[in-house]
Amino acid sequence: MSRSTATTSLGRIAILPSKRQRRFVVKNFKHAIFLIRFVIRKAILPRSTVTSFFLAYIYIVLPKIIARTINLLRLRDIREAGATIRRILIKAFDVKGFPVFIGKLIATLNILSPAAKIALTKAGLPSSSVDLTATLIASFLAALLNFPSFQKQAVSFDRYYTLDLTLTLVTRALDSLFSVYAPFLLSYYNLKEEVVYPYGDALLFIVSCYFIMVAWFYEPEKLSPGYRKWITSASNTDLDMVKGMKYIQEGKLQYIDPKNPPKELPSEQHHFEEFCKKYNKDPSLGDLTIRKKLPCVVIHSFDTKSCAGHALNMFYKEFKFAFKLYGTLNVIMFIFRRRAATKRIVSSFRSAMFLGTFTALNWYFLCLFRNEPLTSLFPGVSQATWDSISPKIGALASGFSCFLETPSRRKELSLFVAPKAMGTFVSPEPTKTNLQLETIAFSVSFATLVSFAKSDSSKVRGLVGKALGAIFKN
Repeated sequence: MSRSTATTSLGRIAILPSKRQRRFVVKNFKHAIFLIRFVIRKAILPRSTVTSFFLAYIYIVLPKIIARTINLLRLRDIREAGATIRRILIKAFDVKGFPVFIGKLIATLNILSPAAKIALTKAGLPSSSVDLTATLIASFLAALLNFPSFQKQAVSFDRYYTLDLTLTLVTRALDSLFSVYAPFLLSYYNLKEEVVYPYGDALLFIVSCYFIMVAWFYEPEKLSPGYRKWITSASNTDLDMVKGMKYIQEGKLQYIDPKNPPKELPSEQHHFEEFCKKYNKDPSLGDLTIRKKLPCVVIHSFDTKSCAGHALNMFYKEFKFAFKLYGTLNVIMFIFRRRAATKRIVSSFRSAMFLGTFTALNWYFLCLFRNEPLTSLFPGVSQATWDSISPKIGALASGFSCFLETPSRRKELSLFVAPKAMGTFVSPEPTKTNLQLETIAFSVSFATLVSFAKSDSSKVRGLVGKALGAIFKN
């Protein structure tokens, strides 16, 4: 054998793995296969993962299809409906989208939950507490692992997307905690559940609406742009009038005493004069240098001089807007489920009455608290103070319209507006600290809701409770 042939043979022998190395590779390959099968069996295939993705997909897709279809019907361009719906259906499968995020969240939970149970059992935790504690830990960690990446992607196009989602979960978690522990508090104070419970949702709705409407008047930046726009559109109100009331509250627009005029007029002193010109009315009606009280006809945007008449007009406009909205939605629902047509008509009428009354109460009490005889009872209170207080009184009064709705509907309304009200106390600035706090709040709330849903889904009220109940149904 030549030297070169021998060298080549030795090189081949050196390249071949040893018996120990082959055993190591086979063993690790088996572990990898086991791990892959475990992930598929525990994360991807379980009913909870598939159901969560499907529900999130429907939640994203259905409203977009309905809104786009209605818009195309208005434009009488139904030919584009097929292509539009196809785009919506495909886009919802985006790996960075909400349905995939929810699916990953539940899949991660399914993987971590058995591991948490094993660890807690070995740690000596009582068997009665293992399931609940494992669910809490696994849910918290699943959210902590998945939410930041989804948050980072969502914040890049809409800061309020994850913030609204987090506030919704926080509200539902607090509601569930209250529902569980409320009976103990009521019994401690000798209060009857049947007396307190029917008014709990109404109280939550009234308080929430107060903070939302006050923010809309005086600090609109505290509301998400979409929700702020919806309130403005639904209220049929000229924003220049709202700005004027805000300027009075901020002191940028003042009632001037002719006997003691300031050296320099406030920055927005001529706002209502320009507002009057906009409607081709006498500018002196909005001149607060000569008037002791801004005429209500200006606040009515020259709709009518009567405050009660203006409230009725606003009721009619809002009722018409709401009946079209809810009527259209109920017609679409009737197409899919052809039953209870009368019930859907009554539901549309009731909801339209609710929104119409909401607006009417708001504007009627606004005017009532800035006019005589109430103002004459407190001569020491300035007109500017009354003008600043009156929108707050109107905001408080508007919430009482919820009593026109059914108790079940009242529950959903209160749980819908509560996160919006909570948002008025939270800074939307996407700073590092705020985003971290949001992640923690989301994770804790998600863990709380999942724990309640797994033990008894009835403890989580509303649509969120129904969704979690469907996901974790045995």
